[in-house]
Amino acid sequence: MRSSSSLMTHPSLCQCLERMLNPAENDQPWNWDRDTRVSAQGLLSTLTSFKFIVTFYTTKNSLHCLKSLAQKLQENGLDVIDAYSKIDAKKKKISDFRTNIDIEFIDWFSDATKMAENIGSQVEMPRLVGQQVHRANVNATTPLEYYKKNVVIPFLDHLTHELDSRFRQENRAGGDIFHLMPCSIVKCTDFDALCEKLSYWEDDLPNPTALKNELKEWANTWRAKPVDSIPKNFIQCYSVADN
Repeated sequence: MRSSSSLMTHPSLCQCLERMLNPAENDQPWNWDRDTRVSAQGLLSTLTSFKFIVTFYTTKNSLHCLKSLAQKLQENGLDVIDAYSKIDAKKKKISDFRTNIDIEFIDWFSDATKMAENIGSQVEMPRLVGQQVHRANVNATTPLEYYKKNVVIPFLDHLTHELDSRFRQENRAGGDIFHLMPCSIVKCTDFDALCEKLSYWEDDLPNPTALKNELKEWANTWRAKPVDSIPKNFIQCYSVADN
């Protein structure tokens, strides 16, 4: 996992940059040019700032649950219904983070503090001013409260907004037809809810009022068959379709 690798290499990277800036103190023969040392100084300053460390842990912990989803969505055999189910589960996970942030962030902040101590960084927060336009400036009395209000909560809110925007409910209307696949219809327990989802296709149905009965008949047809014979994707459905 990349975030874990970054976590492990962070102290070594900081040490490397320090040696680039002070080669004589570390018995190093290299003489870095001015531009390289300026770049190294800027990078080291960023990597050792407590704001960067908190942001790193916030990103790592918030996005960790989405890694498996990103991998699943790239699989060729994943059906739409299963995909939306996994998306909804991950959206709920992010929502739970946001709801319980007062508790969740205590652990995140503790981990960030330990990393800061390991590299000799100070646990501090930016100076608050009356008006700020270049960064968040919500009032806080402690570093934990400051970063929770100015970094973590805005990031989780942004992440939630992006997930909602990318996977909007109105984009799923056409996808509800995948509930008719045998592997999905046999699991149906609420045919009224399924009829409502399929109302998107009402104009294409020869007899919309009979939809519920037809769905039940379709489900019972496949429930009567051996489990291992039930099609699980479109290719398998095609092989058992009527000529």
